[in-house]
Amino acid sequence: MKNIGYMFLNGLGTGETKWHENIMLKSWHRAGIDLIPGHINYYAHSAEELINQVCTLTRTMLESHDGIALVSESAGGSLALNALHMLQDENVCAVIAHGRMRAGDLPRSHRKSLYRRAHLDTENPATGFYEGVLKAEKTAVALSADEKRRILILTQLTDMVVPLSTMTLPDVQTHRSFALGHSGAFFAHLIGNRDRIVTFAHQTLEGKV
Repeated sequence: MKNIGYMFLNGLGTGETKWHENIMLKSWHRAGIDLIPGHINYYAHSAEELINQVCTLTRTMLESHDGIALVSESAGGSLALNALHMLQDENVCAVIAHGRMRAGDLPRSHRKSLYRRAHLDTENPATGFYEGVLKAEKTAVALSADEKRRILILTQLTDMVVPLSTMTLPDVQTHRSFALGHSGAFFAHLIGNRDRIVTFAHQTLEGKV
């Protein structure tokens, strides 16, 4: 069995570990798995800078691991997709939990529009997130069959933050959890589906699927 490392790409924020993320990280640690936070600051960096940050950390982790699973949630989803494609490494896979893969066709004024969710209507826009989603739309079209094989998407029944229609990708494995809302999905996906994530990482990176 390969020695696989796990990196956590957090949702929208400055990269400081939030209370619910801390609970999740501790649950993984108790299970004997260290999920390394990427500490992603979507407000201070551009999408390209964030992608490079993740790629650099991934390459560093690969020096001591046989494979790396990028475990992302929410805003981290588009980042994981872009980094996976940028790395072009068969030893890297991505798990995307309730992440926004495309902008969608909502008007700017809608509370779930990318414009509003990225806070572009404020003095502190999350430029890294906004640019990352637009780039992910282009990345999705360029994905190879092998890259699609190395992606698992986790969705849920409802979400008041990310439109469900923007979470999926064509020909990519998707699991729908029995969970409600964005916060409910976080716990259902990243704690309730931990074993599913680990199994996917091992099977994918060991060439069994």
